[in-house]
Amino acid sequence: MYRGAKNNVLIFGAPANDHGWMERLGKSNIWYKSYKVPNDTQLSYKLAPDVPQFTGERYEKRVALLATAQRDANNPYYFPIAAKTKFEQSSVIDLNNLSNQYLKNAQSNSIVPALSFELDSNILKNKRNIKVYRFGDITKSNAIQIFMFDGPKYLEKVNLDSKLNTLVNNKLLPPIEAIFIDNLDNKTRGNELPDNPNFTKMLTSELLPTIEKNSPVKFSAKQRVLAGSSYGGIGATTTAFRRSDIFGNVISLSGSYWWAPKHKKSLNTYYVSENFMIKDLLPINFFITAGLFEGSRNGGKGILDGSRHLRDILRMKGYGVHYKEYAGGHDYYVWQSAIIDGLIALFAKDKVSIADS
Repeated sequence: MYRGAKNNVLIFGAPANDHGWMERLGKSNIWYKSYKVPNDTQLSYKLAPDVPQFTGERYEKRVALLATAQRDANNPYYFPIAAKTKFEQSSVIDLNNLSNQYLKNAQSNSIVPALSFELDSNILKNKRNIKVYRFGDITKSNAIQIFMFDGPKYLEKVNLDSKLNTLVNNKLLPPIEAIFIDNLDNKTRGNELPDNPNFTKMLTSELLPTIEKNSPVKFSAKQRVLAGSSYGGIGATTTAFRRSDIFGNVISLSGSYWWAPKHKKSLNTYYVSENFMIKDLLPINFFITAGLFEGSRNGGKGILDGSRHLRDILRMKGYGVHYKEYAGGHDYYVWQSAIIDGLIALFAKDKVSIADS
């Protein structure tokens, strides 16, 4: 509900597949919208009151929406905790308090990276910041190495460094070397992450040698995992597909499997699934998730159906696949739990059972 808007109120985020317009209650200044959702729903959302309506490009209208979107003043729960203003904060609905079920007190951002540097890529012709954290004794034989795409957001929104530190200290995960990669702006990540051979080459021939030069240990492919959400999910999958000799595990959170290169876009098929279908079995294990509110908006290819399709193809080929659907949307609030679920499913000594839904 919202009180006070004169012309309209829009819900930005799940459970609507797209944006959801509220309805006015009679002639009052009260606006409302009702949804029926599963009992384990977890999501974040914003409300945008009096969004300007005008004739213009879709991008211009989205800017107007984002300029007014803010946390719900009637909901005391918000995310991320570190956000300072109502425009930076999203309100939270977590019906069963599922988020961060393994830890509750890991909100500090006081952990100092073991290594921080700017990677100047000759391959991609750009620069990005890299931060490397180490939790526990990474020289132990069970240690793992995670390459986390969209690194700054997973540090700032999710506090993943603090969460990993807590999990390792509590013996829920083995020692970890975590590399947080900045994927720069939306245009750059859209060009680099989905099935880009040059991005794979940057990781393997520029970033990885720098990490290994400054690390006390070199990890095997079985110890190494690529992790990402949205474009980062498909990027992790296609990078491992190219270089399974280096990356033996994938955590894909709401992967953009609707994506296809330009010459394949007209086909109503899933490009990444097709590649795995015609390729011999590779030594890769997967943790794949999707949100129940991430169905296609127009009846075509979407994240939810694409994730299910890839899961089925991988299992048919003989891959090890953990798969989980969350009653949520395209949302860091969901992904902060899902990334931990993925690491525990793939690497915990006493692995927690991850429901296959």
